[in-house]
Amino acid sequence: MVLKVTSGTLLVLVAAACGDSTGPGDAFDPVETEQAAGAVFGVVDDNAALLALSVLGEAFSFGSAQAAISAATVALPAEAATPTDRAMRLHVLAREALAFSVASPAGLFPPSVIGNTYVYDPETGRYAVDSARTDAPENGVRFILYAVDPILHQVATPLNEIGYVDLIDESTDTANRLHIVAVVGEITALDYIASAQLGGGGATFSAVGSISDGSQTVEFNLTFTASAAGISIDYSIAVAGSDRSIRLVATGDAEGVSFSLTLTITNGAETIVLVATVAAGQIEGSITFNGQTVVTFSGDENDPIFTTPDGRVLTQQEIEALGALGDLIGDVFDSFEDLLGPAFFVFGFAG
Repeated sequence: MVLKVTSGTLLVLVAAACGDSTGPGDAFDPVETEQAAGAVFGVVDDNAALLALSVLGEAFSFGSAQAAISAATVALPAEAATPTDRAMRLHVLAREALAFSVASPAGLFPPSVIGNTYVYDPETGRYAVDSARTDAPENGVRFILYAVDPILHQVATPLNEIGYVDLIDESTDTANRLHIVAVVGEITALDYIASAQLGGGGATFSAVGSISDGSQTVEFNLTFTASAAGISIDYSIAVAGSDRSIRLVATGDAEGVSFSLTLTITNGAETIVLVATVAAGQIEGSITFNGQTVVTFSGDENDPIFTTPDGRVLTQQEIEALGALGDLIGDVFDSFEDLLGPAFFVFGFAG
């Protein structure tokens, strides 16, 4: 069977491709796959601290023009609408990363800001020191977090303080290490170490740690590398104590015009692997279920053709489930940028 589908996003395209075949013995279940992926990523996607950081991180400031400029580099183009847009978004991120200077491992923060607590000023849209607060870490800084509108992606007004994020310098003589701890209410929502290796024409950022909603914890490990040749991402997320995980590996060229990704979803004994490549506006790829190809797709990135081996027609429930799974790909990319945002800010300033 040949199925032609029109869509403006890779997120929906590749997700729809997943469901055009059930695979051997009708074993592949799109609804179950989407539910399993959602169980892995749900803690990340609904994390109040990460949502706040995605909005407020751009407002972080140490009160200097240099810091404001550095923080602004975290702001990227708007939501990607096509695979090519996604490649360009990552290209901008790589360009900013390569512009950072080498920080001194002995001290990520200027001495004048260590121990400060920063609060958001809605009039300026920036953070400023609150000298009345003395609860910041001795070897770092604290930024107060506020509720944000998840739809408008703006700081909610009037301000509603929900917690804080501590940026703690744990560098050694040979490595830049930033410990990031975000607390919302009584829950440690984020706890991870970000590190950076800069210079020599390249930049590598990594983040390893955990995200929690108080009842479930997911562990993550991500690496972002930028060089004159291009960029690469390796991002894995797993529910602690379970056999469910997601791994996204992506690469892009130096000009931001080509883009490849491999998404692996593990759900117990089942493994679904999606591979896609976009170049010059053309897309091609495949989906495998437990090692066997269940669909291939190719053509214009906005209007590809999907070929399935058995021709089964999807139910509406499966279509909706795969649409949600497609959206997950974009959400994974966004969380990757949000987790590295504080590190970009600190490492960029420290130079």
